[in-house]
Amino acid sequence: MFKKLILSLVILSVLIGAGFGLAYKDDANLAIRIREYHTQYDAGNYEQAYTIATQLVADGHMNAHYFLGLHYESGYAIPQDMSQAVEHYKLAASAEYPLAQAYLGSLYAIGDGVKKDEKRAVYWFEKAAANDYPHAQYLLGKMYKNGTGVPQDTTKARKLLQSASEQGILAADADLAKLAALDMGLR
Repeated sequence: MFKKLILSLVILSVLIGAGFGLAYKDDANLAIRIREYHTQYDAGNYEQAYTIATQLVADGHMNAHYFLGLHYESGYAIPQDMSQAVEHYKLAASAEYPLAQAYLGSLYAIGDGVKKDEKRAVYWFEKAAANDYPHAQYLLGKMYKNGTGVPQDTTKARKLLQSASEQGILAADADLAKLAALDMGLR
């Protein structure tokens, strides 16, 4: 009985390992395709970059909707259409892509391509911050610090700004210093 259990565990581990090997190969292929997208985009080969982004989306990679949003927003390789850009950003954001979530938050915060809506900005920044995206933590921390779109909450602001600072967002340090000055009664 014990030998059967050991044999079953060995077979199961081999099968799981094979599955992980396939997933790793797919992840490596995806990384290569995304790198190729960036290479083409950065080189100004927008038509080729757009084609790669479209293929990635067709293959089910929802995060690539963010790339399509960039093309619609900029008008690179396709006609500029901010409403289409926002729809693609929303699709990527809904797929838990933190860069798209933070970018949507920024659009709502300033009213670029969408009606300015600080509460929606907070919503998207919170989602990106929960996904440990440091820029969103910084921007959300500033919103809590200033009471923009949310009730002012220096405790939440400090926590978010500290996390952003620890992840290399230097601007968060200045806001943390301002909070410390307020704590000491300085203005």
